[in-house]
Amino acid sequence: MKLLLLRYWLAMNATAFDSAMHSVATFCGVAGAHEALGTVPALNLPQLALVFVVMFARAILKYQDAHPVSELLPAPTRPATNNPTAPL
Repeated sequence: MKLLLLRYWLAMNATAFDSAMHSVATFCGVAGAHEALGTVPALNLPQLALVFVVMFARAILKYQDAHPVSELLPAPTRPATNNPTAPL
């Protein structure tokens, strides 16, 4: 069970990090546009950090929506009974 949860956590973080790295690619694109045309405002590093964190958090929520943790957990078991007519 611990191994399944560790794999889930690692896959979730890897997916979120990959999504957040797109913000770094966007930052580089905006910086290049700012150098080419002075009219395009450039992002500073605190803005990049905030966009990175927001993208990371959104990707985690999206991953959890697509892959709920409840799928990893075992189904609850019912106690055994000797009475076959006992209500469920």
